[in-house]
Amino acid sequence: MSPKADSATERKAADIFDRYVADPQVASAEETAQQLAATAESLLSDKSTQEDAAWVGHIIYDHILLRVQKTVHDNPIHERAIDILQSLKNVQSDQVKWSTLEPFGMQVRETWNGSYGDYGVDGWASLNAFVARVNQKQIAPGRFDLYGIWAMRSAVEQKELVEGELPAACTWIVYSADRMRKLTEEEALEERAAKGGPKWTGRAGYSMERWKLWKEELENVSKKGKLAASTQKLVERALSLM
Repeated sequence: MSPKADSATERKAADIFDRYVADPQVASAEETAQQLAATAESLLSDKSTQEDAAWVGHIIYDHILLRVQKTVHDNPIHERAIDILQSLKNVQSDQVKWSTLEPFGMQVRETWNGSYGDYGVDGWASLNAFVARVNQKQIAPGRFDLYGIWAMRSAVEQKELVEGELPAACTWIVYSADRMRKLTEEEALEERAAKGGPKWTGRAGYSMERWKLWKEELENVSKKGKLAASTQKLVERALSLM
């Protein structure tokens, strides 16, 4: 679990990030990342917070995940947040190794203890879309390749379609299709964590046969025409990339 940061410092970091995503002309992503890093590192000199160098980044990543969850999956905030993460990796510091983006991966994993029932269908889709973007660009460490399988398994590999999971699943194809296709061709992640749902009894991990199942399930649900308009659009967009 994340240590307890000073709330004033958290608010300061949030304000810095929010100003940038509202208007990137105010400061560059590089300048904003420097400001965020300096703000987070200020916790190291505050003995009341009991922060350590491996954790100070959590005040930045917590806010990023919160902001993307509260926007639609194609909001420009997502790409601007990606720019911040990429710029943070280049921050030089004697106190924090920003190049690892710790503990971003752990915070994402903690967030994934919830689902669309906790974040709402749109919020869950936005979180998945953001992590799919991160995975496509291989920005941060974390077993995010698994998350694409989890999303598809939750939506289309169950006995019945789980419509609340469908937008989240489709965002993985929309924003990480190249990465997922590469993993499919390599038949990657043959492990228990990547096993199938009831409709998939083949090998665990990515495979051409499993990719084919996903596509067929999306085609079937698309043809029925019973989805919400926004979900239908996402399904069709995902299919165009498969």
